[in-house]
Amino acid sequence: MTGLEPNRKTVGIDIRKLQDFGIGSYVRHLLQGPVRETSRWNYVLFHRREYPGGDLTGTASLEPINRSRRLPWQGRLKNRQPVHAYHAPHYLSPDPYPVPLILTIHDLIHLNPPPIPRGIKPLGKTPGRSRDYLKMRYHRILAETKLKRMVRQAGRIISVSGATGRDMIDILGINPDRITIIHNCIDSVFFADHPPETIQRLCESHGLRMHGYFLYCGNNLIHKNIAGLLEAWKILKAECSIPPVLAVSGPRDGTTILHRARELGIDKQVRLVPPQDFTVLPLLYRGASALVLPSLAEGFGLPAAEALACRIPVICSDIPVLREITRDHAIFFNPREPGSIASKIHRFIVDSPGRIEADAEGRAIAEAYRPARFSRAHREVYGSILGESGE
Repeated sequence: MTGLEPNRKTVGIDIRKLQDFGIGSYVRHLLQGPVRETSRWNYVLFHRREYPGGDLTGTASLEPINRSRRLPWQGRLKNRQPVHAYHAPHYLSPDPYPVPLILTIHDLIHLNPPPIPRGIKPLGKTPGRSRDYLKMRYHRILAETKLKRMVRQAGRIISVSGATGRDMIDILGINPDRITIIHNCIDSVFFADHPPETIQRLCESHGLRMHGYFLYCGNNLIHKNIAGLLEAWKILKAECSIPPVLAVSGPRDGTTILHRARELGIDKQVRLVPPQDFTVLPLLYRGASALVLPSLAEGFGLPAAEALACRIPVICSDIPVLREITRDHAIFFNPREPGSIASKIHRFIVDSPGRIEADAEGRAIAEAYRPARFSRAHREVYGSILGESGE
């Protein structure tokens, strides 16, 4: 960290979610992009503890926010250094008034959760499902109060996809002129090539055969629909002479997944892979036959973009945001029907035995999610709020 330069305007950014799974990636790219690259402004980074990301070039300092990023009562922003604009990458952030607020909304799932498909048994036992239900109710209340309040106050709202932007217009009645669409970006490591032997070693370390498994990458929240995916895998086991392997990477606790797999008789086909560092994750993608993404709802759908960059096929839910992110370059199924999921995967297995050729068209689509575009778009938003050019 360096000191702040006098006579420069200052942008404050709440980086407390840096270690999280999805929003953490977004925050990390803010630090690697506009904060690291822009010498025009100062940056004040608000965090609860020491900054874990290493040294930053440019001009930045750290300020504490002594509140948990999960509490609904965030209070007013208290800062020793003056800031001229404040960027909240999540709505659970202090109120910066009268400083202009830039608010990023990743999705409206808490406010408008997708209905749970009938006939698909939720993961976990009754106490755990009850906790999940209470958490959903809690987040719904937060969205009805804190999110809506922050939306009203924001001078500029960033949406990570056009689909989420349309949801904001339809559900919250936001004027489209207040919304800027900036797609999430993916790390440059997903575009790098890797020797086959390196990929094979990574696969073997997790008991997987290179190009012999389908990959699910994400957490196990209800809207991710892992329960539906496991039901589909039961159908696939009955239909395929050699049942395909499903590698599940991301959930920190896979106990409920393994328990359901045993109930369905597919425990030999389901492999849990511990969450991978983003520098290693591309190898797991490259070793897969395809990515399977069965979400009922998404704000962006980062794994789909990452898979395209890694030149592997995407088999995913037919929902607007995944149509947008993949530009229809995917195999789509109805996520509410396990039979539809199984049918599309089975058809892929029949039509594309083994590893298909590297997907140049998918890679070209993924180019739109390079970090440079993400960084430039955020600099333009900061500049518009500060009344200065972002270049």
